Amino acid sequence: MAKNSVVSMRARSVYFLYQALRLSRMRMEAAYETRFQTSDYEVLSSDWFAKYWETLEDATAHVAILSPQMLKTSLSVDPRAVPSKVCMIIAMAAQLELYRHLAPGHVDTRNKLLNVVCEIVDLTKGFKDEDFVMLDPVLGV
Repeated sequence: MAKNSVVSMRARSVYFLYQALRLSRMRMEAAYETRFQTSDYEVLSSDWFAKYWETLEDATAHVAILSPQMLKTSLSVDPRAVPSKVCMIIAMAAQLELYRHLAPGHVDTRNKLLNVVCEIVDLTKGFKDEDFVMLDPVLGV
C-alpha cells in the first residue's frame, strides 16, 4: 500500500531531502570548526559517512520505486500524476544535495549529479498550465 500512496511517497521524499540537508549542515559545521584550513572530510566522523551512504542508497532506491509509479499514473488520465512528479522531484533534490558533496573531486559522481539535474528539468518541462494548481507547496521549501 505504501508504494501506491501519494501521501507516503511524498513523506518519504521529504524525509530523504531533510536527511540530505541535515548531512550538508553537519559537513558545513565541521568545515567552519576547522576554519576551512583542512578538508572537512578529515574531521567528519565515520557515523557521518555511514549515514551519508545509507541516505544516498535509500534515496536512490526510492527514486527507482517512484519512476514506474509516476509512469503508470502519467499514462492514464489520473490526477495523481502531478503529485507523483512532485514526489520524484523532491527525492531527486535529495540526491542532488548528496551528490554535490563528492562531485568536485569525483568524475562519476559529477556525471550522476548532471544526469539528475537533466531528469528534473525533463520532469518540469512536462508540466502544463493546469498542472501548477496541483503542485505541492513543499516544493517551495
